[in-house]
Amino acid sequence: MNRVLLCWSLAMRTLYPFCCLLFLIPSSAGAGKWTAEGGAGQDRVDFGVSLVQDPEKKLLHELQTLKVRLYGTQIAMAHREARRGFFDDALEVLTSCDRELRNWEYDFLKRICKERAMPGKEFRQLRMEHGWANNIRFSPDGSSIVSCADSQWKGDKQFPSEVIVWDLASGRPTLTIRPELPTSIWAVEYTLDGSRILGGGWKGEVFAWDVQSGKVLFKSQLFATDMPGSPVVEIVKATHGRKVASVVTGGRVKLWDSDNGKELFDLGEQPNIESLAFTPNGGLLLSACGENGVKIWDTATGKKIELLKKRVDRFAAEPWLRCIDVSKDGTLIATGSGNRGSMGLSLFSNPVAPGPGLLHLWDAVTGENVLAIEAHESPVTSISFSPDGKRLASASDDGTIRLWDTHTGIEMFRLAATSKCVSFSPDGKRLACVEKGIVKIWSID
Repeated sequence: MNRVLLCWSLAMRTLYPFCCLLFLIPSSAGAGKWTAEGGAGQDRVDFGVSLVQDPEKKLLHELQTLKVRLYGTQIAMAHREARRGFFDDALEVLTSCDRELRNWEYDFLKRICKERAMPGKEFRQLRMEHGWANNIRFSPDGSSIVSCADSQWKGDKQFPSEVIVWDLASGRPTLTIRPELPTSIWAVEYTLDGSRILGGGWKGEVFAWDVQSGKVLFKSQLFATDMPGSPVVEIVKATHGRKVASVVTGGRVKLWDSDNGKELFDLGEQPNIESLAFTPNGGLLLSACGENGVKIWDTATGKKIELLKKRVDRFAAEPWLRCIDVSKDGTLIATGSGNRGSMGLSLFSNPVAPGPGLLHLWDAVTGENVLAIEAHESPVTSISFSPDGKRLASASDDGTIRLWDTHTGIEMFRLAATSKCVSFSPDGKRLACVEKGIVKIWSID
C-alpha cells in the first residue's frame, strides 16, 4: 500500500509545480490573459502588461517561479532518497522546503520517512590507523569491539596488519596488535570468556592474543599451505566449551581448540562455503554453501548429518546462499542469498549483475521454510540475529542494512551502509558494521 501511495505521490509531485505556475503565478507567455473587468466607465486592467512594465512585480514573479521550481526539485530528491531507504536524508531535504509551498505531498513523504527512519543514532565511527577494517566482533560483555585490517601497501611502503580492541564508551583503542610482516590478519573473534582474541591469517594460520597485554599465546598452522592466497576468512566460536570453527577461501573447514590452536576435526573441503554458525549448545555447525544449500555437521564426531530441505525459491531461479545465522534459542536458522557466483567471503569473486537479496527463516527442528522475504535490491552479504531472536539484521550491496521482525517478516527500519559484516551487540542495543574500512556502530534501542 505504501508503495502505491509513494508512486502516486511522485506523479503528483511532477504535476504540482505546473499547477502552482498555472494558478498562482502570472505567465509571461500569457500576457493579457489575466484581466479584471472594472465597473461602468472603468478601463480594462491587464495584469500581464502591468507585470512586464513594473520591474518590481517582474522580479517578484521570477522569484516565485524559482521558489516553486526549487520546491518541486526538493520533493523529487526527498522521494528518491526515501525509495533508496535513506529516510534520514529524505527528512533533511524536506526540512529545507519552503513552508508556504508545503502541501499534502510534503506531509505524506514526511510521515512515511519518520515512520521508517532509524529510531536511534550513529553511536561511534572507528577508523583503523592503517588500512581498512574487514572484520569485527563484540566482546562477550559488550563493552568493547575488536576489528582487524590486513596489511596494506601505501606507495612503496608496506604497513603491517592491525588488530585493534576499542572501548565502546570512549571510542578509543585499548589494545593495538601489529603482527610482524608478512603476517596479515583477515578474521577475528573473542574467546567465550573474553580473555583472548583469536585471529586468522593470510596463509591459513590461526593466532591467540591476550586481550590485556596483546601477548601472542599461540600460533598454529591450522591449514597447511605453502602459498599465500588462502586466508582464514571467518572464525566463529561455540557458545559452550572451547570449540572454534574456521574456513579458508578454498572452502576447507576445521574445528579447533581455542586454548591451544590444535585441530579437533577436519570437516573437509566444501565448495563455495560462504559463512559458518554454531547452534547455541555448540553441538552442530552449519554452513552456507552457495548453490549447495546448508550443510550441517555434528561437532562431537565431525560427521555431516543432513541438509536443510531444498525449496524452490519464489524470487530467483538460482539462489546462492551467502550467509547464515542461528537464533540464540536455537529455534530458527536464517539464510541470506543472492545471485549465483556473487560470493561474500570468497577472495576472487566474479562480479554479477545486481539481483534481489533474499532472506529465509527455517525451523531448526523440521528444516521447513517458515518465512521468505525479498529483502534487498542486491544480494545479501551478512546477517545477524538479535539476542532475543525477535529481530534479524541484514546487510547488502544495495547500500542498506535492514532490520526485520522475525515473526511477521515486516521491515522495521533501514540504515544507510554498504557492508559485508553486520553484528548485534550482546545486549541487542547496538548494531555494528564495517563500511569502506570504517567500523560504524548505531544505538538502536
